[in-house]
Amino acid sequence: VDLWYSDDEDEEFHPVVKDSVQDAISTLELGGQLSLEHKPNLNNSQREPDFVLYENGRPVLVIEVKKTKSQCRSERYWSQARDYVNLLSSRWGDRAPYFLVTNIETLYLLKNRRGQQAPTYSCLLEDNPYVNSEFESPEIENNADVAVEEFTSELENIIELITNERLLNWINK
Repeated sequence: VDLWYSDDEDEEFHPVVKDSVQDAISTLELGGQLSLEHKPNLNNSQREPDFVLYENGRPVLVIEVKKTKSQCRSERYWSQARDYVNLLSSRWGDRAPYFLVTNIETLYLLKNRRGQQAPTYSCLLEDNPYVNSEFESPEIENNADVAVEEFTSELENIIELITNERLLNWINK
């Protein structure tokens, strides 16, 4: 896989994230209950999340893809992903609404705090950020292979946590 920060997010990063999520679902043998939707149409909104992961038709995770680590660290983009969670609020049911922001090298996992007007940074979960290998020089063929492999492994762990509804703690309790 070849990726660089100047690449087009939708054309280059999104297919890699999609493949990584699909690989994680396959490895966990959860294809019968999990599905991934790219750019789902949200009612009454002109905006759309990059991806939504569904379990038996209910959303369990919103994924927002960015190109750089600094974008992943930005509360602005955490808020963007949280906005999508809120747009899907009627479909979450009793499941905890998780959302993540990633550029493949770095991943921030957050969990919405229902019924609170808490700032987005208070949704950050312990063990963040998840850090994978950096992309190698763009002149090197397959410069992102290691990062993608590690990213897929992290997704397996996260999906397993979410689908088993294990308790994950917020950094700011």
